[in-house]
Amino acid sequence: MAIKPLPENYHRHIVGEFREAGWTVSGVRPILKAVCGCADRHVTYIRSGNLTLEYANYKLHWLFNESCYSRE
Repeated sequence: MAIKPLPENYHRHIVGEFREAGWTVSGVRPILKAVCGCADRHVTYIRSGNLTLEYANYKLHWLFNESCYSRE
């Protein structure tokens, strides 16, 4: 069973998942920019601060469904 992050750690959890997937996360709060390292250079923005579980799940679902996520 996976450990669920506490609400105050949702932001760190999302950023960590993007970085583990090879994305570059930059910017300052409250909005961070995430850029994929693949040739298509996918871009998304990540909110920080008080996030809901639904928002965290949405961003992770989006990341995992990107076509380049499973590429090595």
